[in-house]
Amino acid sequence: MNSLILHKLSKTFDENSLSNRVINDFSLTINQGESIAFIGKSGAGKSTLLHLMAKLESASSGTVQVSIENKNYDYENMTSNEIGKLRLNHYGFVYQQHHLLEDLTCLENCTLPSELKSNGNINFDYILNLFERMDLLSVKDRYPNTLSGGERHRVAIIRAVAHKPNFLFLDEPTGNLDQENSSTIQHLLQGLINLEKMGVILATHDINFANMMDRVFEIQNGNILQKK
Repeated sequence: MNSLILHKLSKTFDENSLSNRVINDFSLTINQGESIAFIGKSGAGKSTLLHLMAKLESASSGTVQVSIENKNYDYENMTSNEIGKLRLNHYGFVYQQHHLLEDLTCLENCTLPSELKSNGNINFDYILNLFERMDLLSVKDRYPNTLSGGERHRVAIIRAVAHKPNFLFLDEPTGNLDQENSSTIQHLLQGLINLEKMGVILATHDINFANMMDRVFEIQNGNILQKK
């Protein structure tokens, strides 16, 4: 079973001689195929926790281990290049800001992770099917700056899953969208999650979106409690 294993994970930020522990001694196993949501107020540590899981930040204490395809990885025993390769091959990311490359077409943006992962061996049929599923086939050859905000977010989702990651990290992916676009993207994501059987880790302040996930945890003052 492919999984992310967090063991006694903690994160403390030191500012002006004061310590602020945003994640306190948290342990959890997330298996591929299940979805987890983390809720909490702004600044509670939701994004920080996702960054720790993907080794975009280092923990103050505790460990993150990854088990994929019968291989076990421990971030603390890996070089930055090895961690980067692990992310490229097995993780996908969707953020509140889409971070699309403006000088590439939408299709080129979405084939780039697959090209980097497999040295040019791109499954165009699969990626075009994702565009069709997201109702974006007509814009695949356009540039991101010609699209609406909701369309850009949908392209960012395609890019995140085009290389078939084992785990998908969603960091407030609908946080700056209006209610209609937010609801549309949430349901499109849910359909994609169910179809592709990825492990999904969501950080959101939207309770309704969180409740679409299998398990929901709330972060309060560094402590993480299961709500669902």
